[in-house]
Amino acid sequence: LLLLTASLLGAQDRYERLMKDILIFDAHIDTPRYFVDENYKLADEHGYYELDLPRMKKGRLGAVLFGIYAQPQDY
Repeated sequence: LLLLTASLLGAQDRYERLMKDILIFDAHIDTPRYFVDENYKLADEHGYYELDLPRMKKGRLGAVLFGIYAQPQDY
């Protein structure tokens, strides 16, 4: 049991070090379309849609690119 515990602690330590050394990047987030139409609050944790700040923090998400929709006539 002691050996297993030591092994698990070692794995957790390696995981924590790895997570500090990498950048998790999501290259396409559609959430901005909900900001105006549905009064979506990015700061509140949600169980739906793609993204919110609390879940970004929990998932250690380091960077995102937001997809922004534009009407063709606006060009």
